[in-house]
Amino acid sequence: MLTYNGNWNIGDVIIKDRNDDGKIDSEDKTVIGNSIPRFTFGINLGFNYKNFDFSCFFQGVGKADGYVKDELIIPMGIYSALKEHYTDSFNPENPNPNAYFPRITNSWMYNYGNMQHWVQNASYIRLKNLQIGYTFDIAKMGIDKVRLMVSGENLFTLTKFRIWDPETKVGDRSTYPHVAVYSFGVNLLF
Repeated sequence: MLTYNGNWNIGDVIIKDRNDDGKIDSEDKTVIGNSIPRFTFGINLGFNYKNFDFSCFFQGVGKADGYVKDELIIPMGIYSALKEHYTDSFNPENPNPNAYFPRITNSWMYNYGNMQHWVQNASYIRLKNLQIGYTFDIAKMGIDKVRLMVSGENLFTLTKFRIWDPETKVGDRSTYPHVAVYSFGVNLLF
């Protein structure tokens, strides 16, 4: 007998009866995942060659778990426009056994509660900053040098974490994912 939900169907998340008492209830709950990173890392690289200069900064987190919260996964939620939710969900009429999202229902409790299925690997490595510059030696009009520079922040991220930016507090609607920023600059040295 299922006390957690008696309306299970094909395409639903399967909940394990951990204590083998024949029913799914609060006694089957267990602690899963750990959102505290086991280690963080960063590496800063740079070089100068003639008038060119280059620098980049990679940073990341290893061995961390992230929990995708309700508002990001519930089809009726505020982020229901996620195309992946509809294209990668189980459809009983056209079954995809490898779909990440369970079948879409009109009740959040079938598939979108606090379940292990929504705990993901939140480790990542990100190119946090990249800067390339060139310095012109100009001894005219009181200007000694002119340096042209382009830079970018948050250019790419390698992660297995789905849906959201692994660097933000996952599922918190008050945080915004880190966006890519591109800049161009000119330095005048007198």
